[in-house]
Amino acid sequence: MLLPTIFIYKEPVKDLTKEKEPFGKVLSDIINKIWMVFKDWRFILFIFIYSWFWILYFQMFDSVLWYVKAFVDAKQLDSFVNGITGLNWHFDVEHVTVINALTIIILQLFVSSIVKNTKALPTMIAGLGMATLGMGILAISSNIWVFITGIFIFSIGEMTAHPKYLSYLGIIAPPDKKATYLGFGFLYGVFGSFIGGIIGAFLYVRFIDNPMIAFIKTKLAEAGSQIHLANNVKIEKAIEAAESIGLTKAEISQYAYTSELWLLFSAIGLLCITGLLLYQKFIGARKSTDLN
Repeated sequence: MLLPTIFIYKEPVKDLTKEKEPFGKVLSDIINKIWMVFKDWRFILFIFIYSWFWILYFQMFDSVLWYVKAFVDAKQLDSFVNGITGLNWHFDVEHVTVINALTIIILQLFVSSIVKNTKALPTMIAGLGMATLGMGILAISSNIWVFITGIFIFSIGEMTAHPKYLSYLGIIAPPDKKATYLGFGFLYGVFGSFIGGIIGAFLYVRFIDNPMIAFIKTKLAEAGSQIHLANNVKIEKAIEAAESIGLTKAEISQYAYTSELWLLFSAIGLLCITGLLLYQKFIGARKSTDLN
């Protein structure tokens, strides 16, 4: 991005004869645009429904990383890559987002060429269905190949749905206000990132950390240990206490509800899909005859 900016981009010539608008008028115009957009309940409802998918996406930066660090053994992948390249490479949590990004970089043009002539909303729904399936695959096993397959399918679903989301925004926006509507269309990220982090942390603690801590407390009591774990103890401290009486991480991990966690996130994806189906049936776009 830097090279084209330096060598190709040309700064537009400013019209110095045009008077600069007062700050009050600029602020008033912004407020009027915000009010105009938020009065359009169909537009806001569409963004709100779509935002639920991004709760799943933002788990890539929260609960998915915690899960990989605690449960996914990547030795098979390490051996495979190192056997081909001769490197001493190691899969770590930062590579999770690389899988997502690399899949999109490699396949986006191919996927876009397939769906370029399909209707926007049905294609969105199909893409969200694939992404939801990808999240659900994580519930099958903590095996590294299963994990990569789930993230790969999730990424294909994302790259199928999101461009059509932008296309559909252009359809439901008034003809003379498309730029404004497309700008406000990115509100999905505000909602998804804010709610996604809160929901992800809450569910991870409830389904993963708390059951393991409860098991550890029971075993400490049965062993007659003098170690007392507080109600708000961190899982790392609880595991240290468990290891002092001979418990292994493998034994403790059996009591985490990992499959239930990913199935619950998949249910959020299904909720988003259901919302879009109802939106399509009862509300739809302004141009109901053209959803391309």
